[in-house]
Amino acid sequence: MSAPPRDPHRPSPTMLAPSPFAKDARFLIVCPHPDDETLGCGGFMLAHPGQCDVLCLSSSGFAEGGRTPEEDADLRIAEFHAVMGKALASGRHAITRIFGKPPMYRQLRAHIPDYLEALRDIRQYACVFLPHPRDGHREHRYITNRLFKHLLLRLGCVCGGPRIAFYEVWMPMGGDWAPNAFQLMDEAALARKLDLLAGYPSQLVGNRVPYAEKIAALNRYRGIHVFSAHAAEAFHLTTLPRYLATGWRCHNNPYRGKFAEL
Repeated sequence: MSAPPRDPHRPSPTMLAPSPFAKDARFLIVCPHPDDETLGCGGFMLAHPGQCDVLCLSSSGFAEGGRTPEEDADLRIAEFHAVMGKALASGRHAITRIFGKPPMYRQLRAHIPDYLEALRDIRQYACVFLPHPRDGHREHRYITNRLFKHLLLRLGCVCGGPRIAFYEVWMPMGGDWAPNAFQLMDEAALARKLDLLAGYPSQLVGNRVPYAEKIAALNRYRGIHVFSAHAAEAFHLTTLPRYLATGWRCHNNPYRGKFAEL
């Protein structure tokens, strides 16, 4: 029996570049707050069970829902550990508790010794995932453009270390950081990612930003970039020296005041 004709609009397996990483490679996902790792890299984590570690830099507690900042931080930490237990299999995860409201960067600087200890074995990773440098969230940009570079220099990791992959949360990538790597997701994989995200009810219930709806739409849109796959997470993969050579400036929202309602 002859094989059915191939859909000309679907790529052959050779049209998608192979992974640049070994099958047993380990990855570190750095997230500013609990849920960012799932929003930007949930599909990747689920596709690489036992290979990912997650370092969350802030519990980001606020006085919301009748809770004190400390109670809100405790809730977010508990959600984080529960979600990571489902997502990482045998992977590790860590979180540093920080309370208070923005600007967070002053509090982050106080925990540099803790971060250095958590990252002392950073060379074991094939790739480190960070929010992209022009993300719409100021704290995300500060971590990528300033804090993490400072940590790498303190660790003496300037070449021969892991590659860097930028991921999307609050703003799609483009320009100098156009997507050049993707984690493909079929309908079932996207559903599993959204199920992970549902483990953060403190961020979903009553929030004016419908994270699950918007991230699902972004992932489905990114599927267009890889020949109409059902969905995809987009990344910009770069080298460690090139990442360290980019600007260190953490500015206010670069998109503020540039939107027009048509």
